[in-house]
This record gives sequence, structure tokens and C-alpha cells, in this order.
Amino acid sequence: MLKDLLRGLEHLHGANLLHNDIKPENCLLSNGGFWKLADFGCSSVDSEPIAAGDEGDGRYIAPEVLATMTPTKASDVFSLGLTILEITTYLYMVANGAERQAILNGQIPNRFFKSVSLELRGLLGLMKHLDPGARPNCAECLDHPTIKSVRYRFKFSGSVRTMVNNVSDANDSTGEMKRKLFDGNNNDLKKRMM
Repeated sequence: MLKDLLRGLEHLHGANLLHNDIKPENCLLSNGGFWKLADFGCSSVDSEPIAAGDEGDGRYIAPEVLATMTPTKASDVFSLGLTILEITTYLYMVANGAERQAILNGQIPNRFFKSVSLELRGLLGLMKHLDPGARPNCAECLDHPTIKSVRYRFKFSGSVRTMVNNVSDANDSTGEMKRKLFDGNNNDLKKRMM
């Protein structure tokens, strides 16, 4: 999942464009089993100021964008890091307050990382670094050992595809879809998708 999304984001950044609204709801699974970014309604040219209200979902926005209203490629990497953190740990991202600050500072109890490798945890920590200059770009993320070790494409079986379609058809929230896909015996599926 992360590898696909990083490749898509790298392509977007190569055109000097920013997504500005990366969140779980904007990460879609294609029929072919590829993860893709969606909803480019908040997109902008790199490093150009944006108007208030055009900054995307506050739960995933980099702190510097909230302060300056000037998104960058690094702020997209930050948003993708928080998105993957939420998907892999079931943490619910909040827009502000002590809980958000704890997440940004890496003060997350270990119980949330049961199915997350130390390597992926390290990469996500780099992606959500508070200093935008310290964050890796997409190419550096793709070159990270965690991502480079992904050498296969998981193919969905008919039963999983049906489950995804049923969840989509029911217009369930993203959280409900995650619970249905990754509950109980589906932890192996979750690991293989990352």
C-alpha cells in the first residue's frame, strides 16, 4: 500500500504539484489491487500559498502548513505518514489538542504497534518529523529498506474482493471498512498489504 501511494505521490511531485489532502478516505484500492491517491480538489503548485479552507483535512496537515498556509512536498509526505500510521495502528487522528501533540511527538503506546514492524515504525517517524527539512522525500522513502523489501504484489482473492465491494456498497465509513477487512484472522492480510 505505502509503496503504491509513494509512487503516485512521487509522480505528482515530479510535476511540481501537491495533493494537500492525503488521508485514508483519499487512498483507494483499484480493481487490479493497486493503491491510488484520489480527490485532487485541494491540489496546488508546490510552495505556493493557499487560501484558508483549501488546506485539506486538519487531522493530517503538517504543522508548518497550519502556520504558514504554504504547503510543500514535505507536507504531503507528512500527511501520508500520518495516514499510514492511522491505518496500521487504528489510531484516530485528531486535528488539535494534547492527543495530536502526543502523536506528533511519537508518544504512542506500544500496544498500537502490534502488527507494525520496527522498520516501518521508523520510516513513519521520519515521514512525520516535525521539521520539514528532516523529512525524506518520496524517492528517499521508496529507497528505505522497509519499502525496498516489498517485492511482490498481493492479489486479492474473490472472497476479499467481495468483502471490499460489500463494504463499499454499504457506504460504510473508512473506520468500519478497516475493521471489517482487518479484524480477527485478517492480520496477515493487513501485513501483506503494507
